[in-house]
Amino acid sequence: MTEIASPGFPLDVEELDIELHDADPVVDETPETGDESHPGATGRPSRSNRAHTNRLVRRVAAKAADVVAAEQSTRDVASHLLGCDNDLADLTAAIMTADRSSTQVLGDLDKISTSDVFEASVVAGELGPQRMKRIWSLLASMGLAPSSDLPASSAKASIVVAKTVHGLNMADLRKDLEDVVTLLKKA
Repeated sequence: MTEIASPGFPLDVEELDIELHDADPVVDETPETGDESHPGATGRPSRSNRAHTNRLVRRVAAKAADVVAAEQSTRDVASHLLGCDNDLADLTAAIMTADRSSTQVLGDLDKISTSDVFEASVVAGELGPQRMKRIWSLLASMGLAPSSDLPASSAKASIVVAKTVHGLNMADLRKDLEDVVTLLKKA
């Protein structure tokens, strides 16, 4: 049994019987409550609706287990990216309902870090001021930005972002960010 220590209860992961890649749910057109316009409606959810609900609950429980097992720094970065509180319920709900745009900043950071040091400021500048601010905000939240303020001028901001990113130990940072990406994947 794999137990994950969490506030108040052990969680047996094997008992969750998690399906990681569910097929599209079957949509049942019959109403869930008794409706006279649909003869034979029982007022109970259909089997396919119950099965879908069970799969959904298992996926959320699995993601909650992942959140509990994740390191504090991983949860901090994930909650920053999603703009939510770093508690089990909020972070799990945010992960399960987030769209892909919440991790765009990670791709932008990688794009700058893998570019040539002389081209990095051009790459950063091409992202635009809003995306540079998101990169800077992420770095500041991780304690990796030299200040919390980014220059107002886009040209200066792109140089500062590029210099900062190229000054980081990207091997360690990539490992940390891979942990964040893994946590942000929906179960």
